[in-house]
Formats: sequence, structure tokens, C-alpha cells
Amino acid sequence: MGKNNCKGFSLIEVLLVIVVIAIMSTIAIKSLTPTMEQARETATINEMELLAEAIIGNKNLIEDGIRTDYGYVGDVGSLPPDLDALVTNPGGYSTWNGPYIRSDFTEDADDYKKDAWGNLYTYSGGVTITSSGGGSTITKQFAQNVSDLTSNTVTGNIYDGLGAVPGDSVSKVTVTIFYPDGSGGTTSSSTNPSSSGGFSFVGSIPIGNHIIRGVYSTENDTTSMYVSVPPVSGAYCELRLSGSWFSGGGGGGGGFTGWGRRCELVIQASQVPGNLTDFPVLLTESNLPSEMLDKNGSHPALDGGGDIRFSSDQDGNNRLSCEIVTYITHNNPNSAKAEIWVKVPSISSSSNTSIWVWYDKAGETQPAENESYGSESVWDVNYLMVQHMDEDPTGSAPQFVDATNNDHDGTNNGGLKSTDLKNCVIGDGIEFDGNSDDDIDLGIWDVSGNQLTVQHWVYYENNASNNGRCFSRATGTAVDNHWIMTGFHNSENPAFRLKTNSNTTHLQYSTNLSKKTWYFFACTYDGSTMRIWINNQNVASTPKSGNIDTSSTIHNYLGDNPSGSRQMKGRLDEVRVSSVRRSDSWLGAEYNNQNSPSTFVIPGTPETP
Repeated sequence: MGKNNCKGFSLIEVLLVIVVIAIMSTIAIKSLTPTMEQARETATINEMELLAEAIIGNKNLIEDGIRTDYGYVGDVGSLPPDLDALVTNPGGYSTWNGPYIRSDFTEDADDYKKDAWGNLYTYSGGVTITSSGGGSTITKQFAQNVSDLTSNTVTGNIYDGLGAVPGDSVSKVTVTIFYPDGSGGTTSSSTNPSSSGGFSFVGSIPIGNHIIRGVYSTENDTTSMYVSVPPVSGAYCELRLSGSWFSGGGGGGGGFTGWGRRCELVIQASQVPGNLTDFPVLLTESNLPSEMLDKNGSHPALDGGGDIRFSSDQDGNNRLSCEIVTYITHNNPNSAKAEIWVKVPSISSSSNTSIWVWYDKAGETQPAENESYGSESVWDVNYLMVQHMDEDPTGSAPQFVDATNNDHDGTNNGGLKSTDLKNCVIGDGIEFDGNSDDDIDLGIWDVSGNQLTVQHWVYYENNASNNGRCFSRATGTAVDNHWIMTGFHNSENPAFRLKTNSNTTHLQYSTNLSKKTWYFFACTYDGSTMRIWINNQNVASTPKSGNIDTSSTIHNYLGDNPSGSRQMKGRLDEVRVSSVRRSDSWLGAEYNNQNSPSTFVIPGTPETP
């Protein structure tokens, strides 16, 4: 039998192997740790977003044009006292309709209250959820303040079956809104409308879908509907009774009794790329009837436009909201000035759409901006800001007034002068000289969710090295310093930057724009794609996902970065920010309407009602 010459490992050799394995394990763990931490942070941010949606709902859940989800606040009328209330009824609340978030997907029923490090979130009834499990604080702020969620305004109008307003019958008409009281029950508020049918419930209504009811007591004629109340912007609704009870309606001018003239305005279907809803149509001196602009004629409208009204029907029963930015008559109608925006409920791309303008009535004034048919109601709830850019920069601050009810007004930082108010595409706009204080501070406010549109008319004069900004929310000049930016990069290339999930993407159109030429420049995001739109077409796009990052400290600016050094030299006009991605049809119609108002709308022959 042969001798076995195999030898075992010595103790030293075994120890060396153990040391080598330990070193390799340490290296692997160190290289893996940052990836694991990043994954935990991403998971925590995503879960905090779900918790926020459980509290205030998902604004992207829409059915038949109506938002359907307002979460806990929409059902209860107040913020939950803690995260437990999202899963367990906090006190026998009859309006609680949870659970609002699942807690049964893990063995730990409290898992939804813990971040990815296993630590409890901090939440106690406010508008922020906080995680500190990773050593640094992660905060989700889902509203600017509590009142944005619990103290909103609902306005509206009530008519009879012929579209007539209550007039002297206001004491017999009651409008009531029903909503959760914040303590698990339901409450209501009632009011009588004005003689013109307007009503309002100011600063007391929580977000959610609430029943609103109108009653004409004499005949017990009742009408009800749901009104969807989003945060901050409030809601508008119209109630229509079934019977014809009120005097002053019907023919002979319908709701516009006493107006001397009316004229059909025809929106050309050939200028509308697709069907539109609640679209703001621009009317100027170029597409209004000449007689209403003639100061010395027989039927001028009042200077300032106090007597100008609009309807979607010839009899004036269906009034439309309008904003009159400028209206100045002149002895020569060709020298008159007008800028009017009218909210048209429905515009067809297959057949012409008609609206009617009413004028020639002494002593009339426009309704207050926040009243029914007032200027703020022209802009749908998705508009976060509309700046016409037509104010004197040296006036009292804030010099630049937001046309929406969000009050995202702008303040001249000191460099803009009265002479910087220039004739632009739509009336006046602002010229930025490229100096360090030639910019407008719009304040601190967020675009939340996963949709966005920033649009403006721009006339660019910058030198190639300056990379001027149109709209900017940033802490510096590097790509990652930007939350939102529209402007120029590498000479005259239009650029769009957007931060989602802590990552900023830079999109750029490869073709230079000509200097000293007006362009309609829009940037959009729909949750999956960033796009740049120039004049009437998409010119650049890139994939992008996630919710838009928010911040409670970063300002929004026009004409520069908030941190400076990216001053624009050129002009801006009609700047708008929306919390939705405006469709190609919408942007195409805006370009056609604003670029050539007289082609988009053609006036008919004025007549006496």
C-alpha cells in the first residue's frame, strides 16, 4: 500500500485565507453601502409620496374631467392627527372612508409608518412628513400651509331654466353647500345669491367633492351637483333650475337687457388643431368690430371696457368670463388698443365656433376680479401663474400682478425702468437689459406633481456666452442646481431643465434661434417626457419620469437665475406656468391665436339686440 503524501494546511495558511476573505468582504461591503443607502432614500421618498397622496389625494385621478381623489382631507375635512388615522378610523368618524393606504402588505402592520431604515416617520397633523432614518433629514411638504387644504372658496352663479338671473327674487333663492366638518361629521353653509345670480362661500371649504344645492322656495324647484374643490385655487360652478321663474331672462338680450349692441365673433376651426375646453381666447383691436372701438361713433364701448360682456349664445343667456387688460377707444379705430381674454367653454376643430360680444351701455363696470365672470375665472385651475407683463416696473410693489387667483405676483429687483416697458407681441411687455438687477422675483412657490407647462413669448438679444434665463428656479448655474429653467444655452439654443427625484435633466434644441425675432417658446413635462415647443411645433424631447422636486426656500425668477449671473438681454411677454402638460392642440391654438388674432377670430356684422 502506497504512502499518502498529501499535506494539510498549516495554521498560518488558514489564518492568511481568513484575513484575505475579511479584506475582500470589507471592500465589497464598502462599495455596496452607498448603493444601498441610495436605494433606501429613493424608497423612502416614494413611500412619503404615497403617504401624501393618502392624506390629500392624487390629483391625476380624473374621471370625466373631474378629479376623483382627495384622500383623507377630502373625506374628513381636516388633516389626520397622525399616520394611524390613514388606516384606522380615528374616532368613529362617519365621513372617514379609509383605509387610505394599505398596511397589510408586510408582516409588520406598522410598516407604512416607517422609512426604509425602519425608523418611524415624523408626522403630527401638519403639511410635512419627515424621515431622519438615514442620518440626514428627508422632508415631504404636500401643501404650503393647512389653510390651502381646509379653507378654500367656492363661487358660482344660479339661473332659472331660461338662463335668467334671480333679480328681485333673491330672497326666495338659497344656495347650500355640504362638506365635512373636520371632526367626522357633515356641516353646511347657505347663502342667498346676488340679483345677478352670483354666490360665494369664502375661505371655509375643505378640498374634496362636495354637494352644492340651489332651491327656489316658492316652487320648491331644486337642483344639485357635485363641485370639485382643489387646494388654493378654489372652485366655480353654475346651477340651473328646471323652471323659468325669474324676470329679465329670455329674448331681447337675455341676461344683457339694456345693452345697445352685440356682434358675433367667429373662431375659425382651421386655426384650431384639436377640440379645446375652457380655452382663453385673445381678442384685440384687430378682431373686434370697428364701431365699438370708434370713440366718436354711434356705438363705442366704454373706455376701460366696463360695459363689455360676452356670451356663448346669441340671446346672452350663457355669459362668459373675461379679463380686460387694455381697452382704449380712439377717434380713429385703427389707433384704438384692446387686449381681452375670454374663456370659451368649448372650441371645435371641425366647425367654426361662435361667441358674442355685447357693448354700448352707459354706467356699467366689470365684476371684481374674484367674482363670478371676473377676470380670475378666465384662467382654469391648472394655471399657477399668468403674467401679462404690461405693468410699469417702477410702480408700487409688487409691480407685476398674477392674473390668476394664486397671487404669484412679481417684484422688480430694482434694475427695471419705466422705459423697459416696450411694445411686444400682445400689447406691452418687458425688456431686460442684461444687468445684474434686471430681473423679476416671483416669490417662493412650487409646481408639484408630475406635469408642467412653462410658456412665454421671447425676443432674444443675448451674447453667446451669457446663457440668459427666461423663467428660472435655481440655486446656481450648474445643471443640478436647477429645479426648473427655461432659457438659452450655448449661444441661441432654447433649453429646458427640470429636477425630479433629485435629478436634473437638461434638454436643448440643437438649432439656434435668430436674435431679435419673436418666438413662442413653451416647455412641457407629462411624467414621462420633457418637450420644447417653438412657435407651432415640438422641436426637442427626452425621456423623464418622477414627480417634480419642491422646495420651501428657492425663489422663482424672470430674466435671470435667482442666484444671478444668467441675465437675459431681450424681451418677455405673456408668461404662464401650468400644473398640467398643455396638449399640442392647446399650444398650437395659443400660437395661432396670439400670433395672428385677426386670423383666429373674425367679427361678424354688429346688430341691435
